[in-house]
Amino acid sequence: MAILVGLLAVALPRVRAYSDRVAATASLRSIGLAIQHYSNEHTGQLPGPLYYSQNALYKKGVPGMLGYYLWSYLESPEPTSSWQTCEIINTPAFLRERPLDTSPLYIVQRNIYKPGQPTISPFGYPNKEQPISVNALMEFNLRDEWALQELDQQHPEVATWDKSNMVSQPLHGDVRMTVFFDWHVEGIPVED
Repeated sequence: MAILVGLLAVALPRVRAYSDRVAATASLRSIGLAIQHYSNEHTGQLPGPLYYSQNALYKKGVPGMLGYYLWSYLESPEPTSSWQTCEIINTPAFLRERPLDTSPLYIVQRNIYKPGQPTISPFGYPNKEQPISVNALMEFNLRDEWALQELDQQHPEVATWDKSNMVSQPLHGDVRMTVFFDWHVEGIPVED
């Protein structure tokens, strides 16, 4: 019996870690497909403008959040005057680790660079820039340009941000789950 307990003690954390990555992959894949469907129905426009940090909350009259634009593609209720949660955006690992219900889970790609060309902000930013069309992304290698990535206090893009409401470290240890503009999902190694 002690041997069985010992084996389970070693195996269960690995099973949980694998399950967490599978759930994160499924969530990001769904978000990527929802972005593509949104774009198809909105003359090629990406959803937005979006805030750089994203969580699962959305509300009528408060744009800037993925759920506000993608609720109908992610099987979530229509926005109302109360805050709602787009459940598929959350992941089990994030729900266990988040410090607050309002903690951000993802960062959206803020800027894409191409030598000799102006910087592109794919999703725009509220009261500043509008999102671009998918066609404007075609000059880039979409397989290499990420759209959304898991966010934590150690993420290199948030060095100057207030990090008090973010998860403290990458949810999957050595990788951050990421969806790219060709809508594939992969774990990107965390840089030291």
